[in-house]
Amino acid sequence: PQFINNWDENIKNEVLQIKKLFNKYWIKTKINQVCSFIQAKYLDSLTQTLKVDYLSQISKDSKYSVIYLDIDDFKNINDTYLHSQWDIYLQEFSKILKDSVRVDDKVIRYWWDEFVILVDTQDLAVLESIINRIKINIITWRTYLKHPQTNTDILVKFSWSIWYSIYEKWS
Repeated sequence: PQFINNWDENIKNEVLQIKKLFNKYWIKTKINQVCSFIQAKYLDSLTQTLKVDYLSQISKDSKYSVIYLDIDDFKNINDTYLHSQWDIYLQEFSKILKDSVRVDDKVIRYWWDEFVILVDTQDLAVLESIINRIKINIITWRTYLKHPQTNTDILVKFSWSIWYSIYEKWS
């Protein structure tokens, strides 16, 4: 009978729809798994910057400029304001760095209080412009942390060091 043929066609269409949905879900799941793996391997969970391991993925033929930043007296700040407060400070500092660079530049947490920024340029003027933007953003930044004994907000003053170089070839 005709209704059976229509019924078979309807089932076939539903099965195809389910199959498409399954494939779409499976692909989305796989993409999420790969992204999670990459994120766990290369993304620092505290600062949301790249981990130092990312440097191993750079092609030997890459041409980058490198900016190196170090927060001075890290131990003193950490000891004075406790570790949890330092985390807040470090997160804010990292955000300033990320907001100061261009989309294709890479901010990498190199060590506890050290950052490397890979700048996608060989042009000294462009590099110095980015460095000046970083300096201005850091200098105008105000952060307050809770003093552990008094529980009052204290304006944190700090110094930092910055070096930079242009590399013709990454090695």
